[in-house]
Amino acid sequence: MIYPASIKSYRYQNGSDFFFSASAGPVLVLEGPLVLKSFSYCLCRPSNLESPASIQFLDGETELFKTGLANRIGYYPSYGSVVVPGVGIRIKESLRVGIDDFDLSGSAQCHNLNIGYQK
Repeated sequence: MIYPASIKSYRYQNGSDFFFSASAGPVLVLEGPLVLKSFSYCLCRPSNLESPASIQFLDGETELFKTGLANRIGYYPSYGSVVVPGVGIRIKESLRVGIDDFDLSGSAQCHNLNIGYQK
């Protein structure tokens, strides 16, 4: 199926901040329905604490997938840029993004989340 809509770009921003932390839980990025075509992000920690974390994508409350698992977040940020193959991933309810942080403090952060989508 070919979608006639153009691909739009969205950059997550909460007030003046371009990041969210794991302690915030999954954050609402875009209301659906929409088709996820691409995304990029930087997963990091404000401290040098080494602990794994990954970024998760959800359709409403349903987890679709996790990506970007990095074992040494803190010293080495995890950057990711993905172009979704084929026609993309259909989001029926709303696109939410969260961080699965192995550190109980929830200090991992996602910076500069950019989403390419069709609506």
